[in-house]
Amino acid sequence: MCEYVISDCYVTPPTPFKHLTILLLDCWQREYDKRPYRHFRFSRLEFEEKMNRTFLFYLDFKVIVKFIDLRILKSVVLRGVFVIGEPDIVATFLKVLRPVKRIELLLMHLPDLFFKILGECGLVMSATNLILDGTPLNENAVRGLRSFLIDSKTLEEISVANCDISQFKFAMLADGVHKSTSLKIFDCSGLIGNYITLETRKMASIVSSLILQNKLEVLKLNNCQFFAQDMEVIAEYLYRTKSKLYELELACNNIDSDGVRYLLRAIAKSGTLKRLDISRNGLGTHGGEVVAHYLSSCFQLEYLNIETNKIGASAMNLILTTLKKPVTLKYLQVRGNEFDLKSATILRRILKALVLPQDTIDITSRYDGSFDNFRVVPYF
Repeated sequence: MCEYVISDCYVTPPTPFKHLTILLLDCWQREYDKRPYRHFRFSRLEFEEKMNRTFLFYLDFKVIVKFIDLRILKSVVLRGVFVIGEPDIVATFLKVLRPVKRIELLLMHLPDLFFKILGECGLVMSATNLILDGTPLNENAVRGLRSFLIDSKTLEEISVANCDISQFKFAMLADGVHKSTSLKIFDCSGLIGNYITLETRKMASIVSSLILQNKLEVLKLNNCQFFAQDMEVIAEYLYRTKSKLYELELACNNIDSDGVRYLLRAIAKSGTLKRLDISRNGLGTHGGEVVAHYLSSCFQLEYLNIETNKIGASAMNLILTTLKKPVTLKYLQVRGNEFDLKSATILRRILKALVLPQDTIDITSRYDGSFDNFRVVPYF
């Protein structure tokens, strides 16, 4: 009698190691870009999902750098890559980035050496946009950025949103912005107090000096813990009739009704600002009444965002009624506030009379059979 021993377990054969190659990056680029393939992007999470292995810096990053070097690119977007401070690799990385116009290094870890060399390459870099959102920046990194801002003759946009910028680093960075000869767009959203409360009065004074210089066209300071009294300082320099600033973002602060009064009064007097974002600022019903009062006087304002501000239905009705007057708004965001049946009636009449096209507002009026009337709903 023969006996057979049958194994109860099946040993999975080892998965072969997948190498990242130039050809593979070329194929991936054709998935998101179009001819002549001038825009490159790489995400570490997407890479690990496709390759079913972890990202290896010494092996994979060199391939990415070589790919950028071999292609003529207008933009490079890298997300979630951990860069080790190897002098040769960092120097080569910055060398291949020299001809690139738009550089986005998001959620990355960049060594101090990268910013030190960057600060020395301001005159040879061709970048017009440098986006570092989510990449932690220490004091040495900010010092290198400051030198780059001062030396660069082409940089028009710098974004350091949510980069662990404290009030002390902000002052150093603002000095570079002030001394830059080409910068037009500055985004420093998400300032932190570095374990202490932000001295927003001093921050507002620094922002005011940047506005007074009359060089910036777009300024974004979302989630910076500003209060109403800080808006009084900033608004003082928004009264200028020849100001170049046309977009101001102050979302997720605490400016309340007094702060919005300072801002809108200055905007109405100067007539230069075209885009304003004051969403999630706790304006309340009183703040909504202030918006309704000044909105018709802001003739140049084309975009206004006041969503999620706890504005009551009575104030929202005043704002909607104001839209019957000749205003130049091209888009209005009001979602996240309170509306009633009267709001639906006003909105329905405005839309029906084509006083306000539906594509210019993020709410609409819909019939609800549950209570046999119209109500306000979001418009997507």
